[in-house]
Amino acid sequence: MEVFVKWEVFDTIYDREDVLALRQAVGREIQRIQQSGKLKELRAFSDARGGFMLVDIDSAGELRELIGLTMLDHFHIETHPVTRAEELADHFEQDATAG
Repeated sequence: MEVFVKWEVFDTIYDREDVLALRQAVGREIQRIQQSGKLKELRAFSDARGGFMLVDIDSAGELRELIGLTMLDHFHIETHPVTRAEELADHFEQDATAG
């Protein structure tokens, strides 16, 4: 299952030392996520302290493990399962012929 994961750093993290420490920790987490083989896309926002990734997972527990405690403890996380456009078109076609 593909899942869209959006993250943004908590507004309370602004002290220079805290920001630098978090950047180091998140860098390690992103490397771990990239090495997992589950990451399909990763982008940072140009206008905010955050970004998104598209991951391919099998369960909610796997998603929690993939995101990791560093991100869960310091970021607002928003997730959405996603469907490819081709699958959505097939669904619409089946729905149109059923009714």
